[in-house]
Amino acid sequence: MYEVKATHLTNRRGLACEIYPEVFVVEGGAVLSTYAGPANGRCPCDPLPPDVDAVFEIDDAQLERAVHWATSIYRPRKKWRLSTAGAVPTGAGAPRGRDADRRAPRSPTCPRVAAAALAEGAPPDPAAGHMQRENRKPHDGPDCGASYHAPMVVTGAPSDDLAPRWSGHAEVARWALGHGYDDRPYPFTRDGLTQFKADFPLGRCGLYLFECTNHDIYIGIAKDVAQRLPYHLKKHPDVRTFRFLPHPGDERERRTVERRLVRDAQRAGLIVRNREHASGHAGPSTLDALITQDEQTAWLRDPIGVNAGDRSALVALDPSQLAAHDGDFRRLREHPRYDTIVEALGVYAARCIPFPRRTEASFWTVSCFPGSNRRRIFCVSMAALETFYIAVSDTSDTITAVLFVDKRHLPAGRWGRALLAARGVMFDDEYTHKSGGAFEQCLIVDDIRSLRSVLKSRKVRRAAAAFNLDLMRKRQSAYKPSHCRQLAAAALEAAGR
Repeated sequence: MYEVKATHLTNRRGLACEIYPEVFVVEGGAVLSTYAGPANGRCPCDPLPPDVDAVFEIDDAQLERAVHWATSIYRPRKKWRLSTAGAVPTGAGAPRGRDADRRAPRSPTCPRVAAAALAEGAPPDPAAGHMQRENRKPHDGPDCGASYHAPMVVTGAPSDDLAPRWSGHAEVARWALGHGYDDRPYPFTRDGLTQFKADFPLGRCGLYLFECTNHDIYIGIAKDVAQRLPYHLKKHPDVRTFRFLPHPGDERERRTVERRLVRDAQRAGLIVRNREHASGHAGPSTLDALITQDEQTAWLRDPIGVNAGDRSALVALDPSQLAAHDGDFRRLREHPRYDTIVEALGVYAARCIPFPRRTEASFWTVSCFPGSNRRRIFCVSMAALETFYIAVSDTSDTITAVLFVDKRHLPAGRWGRALLAARGVMFDDEYTHKSGGAFEQCLIVDDIRSLRSVLKSRKVRRAAAAFNLDLMRKRQSAYKPSHCRQLAAAALEAAGR
C-alpha cells in the first residue's frame, strides 16, 4: 500500500490524486484520465481548495493501472520535459494559469513522478519497471508540501533485492472454488473492503475465508462479513486476501456449514487456524507458559516415560470446591469396583494426559458422578470436550470405557480394526462432538478391565495423546467447577505405584 496526498475531488466528491499529468488515482480503487473513456478530453476532477490537506491509500494494482494509462492511453498534445529535480515543467509547452497549478508534477519521491519516470524512459510493460517500497516517513517535496508518501525507487531492470510479490496458493483457490466461494479474492485492505461493499451493497450475510501470508486459512460466519473481518486483524495481522460465500439462512445453518467446511479443508491438507471446529491449534498457546513447547514435543514422543518423571505438586484448590465434591467421592469409594475404576483413570492419565500432575485442575478436569448423565461414573474433560469417561450398563454389570482420539494415528484398514476388536475395542463413527475437529474418532472399550490392554497399543496411545495435547493447546478446561480433586489425586497416586 502507498499513501498519497489528495490533490483533487471527483465529480462525485471522492478524493483523487493526480499521479501523472491528466491521470488520477481515486480513493476506493478507480483510475481516471482526461484522455480516456467518457472524459473525452475534459478533466474528470476539480482541484482541492488550498486549505484542504487529506491523504488516502492506493495499492499496487491501482498504481500499475495508472502507469499503464500514463504509458499507453495518455497522449499529451505537447511534450513536457521534467527538470533534473523532477518538479518544474519548462519550455513553451508548460501549462499556464489554473492548469499550471493543477498539472504541475510533484517531487521525485511521489508515485506521480514515479509514473512519469516510467512514461518517459521505461517500456510500457509494467514488469520492466520495478518499484520498491521503503519505510514511510514524512517528506517535504518542492510542490507536495509535508506528506506521507511512500518513497519508491524506480529502476529500469529487475533487481535481486526486490521481494517477490505475494500471491495466493493455488490449492487454497482450488478448494475455495470447489466449495462455492466467490472466484474473486479481495485484498484484505481498506480498498479491498470498500470494493467488497460496492460489489455486495446488500446481502453480506454468509461465510468468509481469509488466506494469510503463509497460506494458512481461517473460515468464519457473519451477518455482515464486511463488519466482522476487521476484528480478525489483531489475532491474524498477516492476513492477505478474503473470499465470500453468501448464505442467507439462520445462524444455526451457517454454523453447520462452517463446521463442515473447516473439517473438509483439513482433510484436503490445508492448514486451518480455526479453534472451534478444527483439529489442532496453530500458533502460541496458554499451555506454553506451563509446559514449554520442547517439553510438549518430548512428551508426545514418550508419554509414559515423561509422565513417570514428573513429580510436580498438585495446585492448591479452594476448600469450598473440595467440600462440594467430597460427597460424590465418598459415594464412589463405596462402589464394589472402586479400585478398578481408580486404576482405569490412573492408567489413562499416565499414558494419555500431558504432564497430568502439572496440568490437573487447569487443563484437564474429572467430574465424579456427573449430573448430566446418570449412567456415568466419571468423565475427563479438556477444553470444552469430554475425552474419556466410564459408564455402567443398564443390562449388565459391565462398566464401559469411551475414549475420543485422533484417527490419523490409529491402525489403518480392515485388519487394523480387527486387531483392536480382539482387544475389546469398537469404532463408533457416528459419535463425535461438534467441536471435535476433522479427525475425531470415538473408541468404545467393552469393559474397563480391558483398558490396560487397549492402551498397550502404541497406536492407540499415540492417537489419544495427540488428541489431548491438541485440545490443551486450544484452552484450559471449561469444567473446572466440576473437578473432583479427591478422585484425581487417588488416580495419580495409583498410577505412581
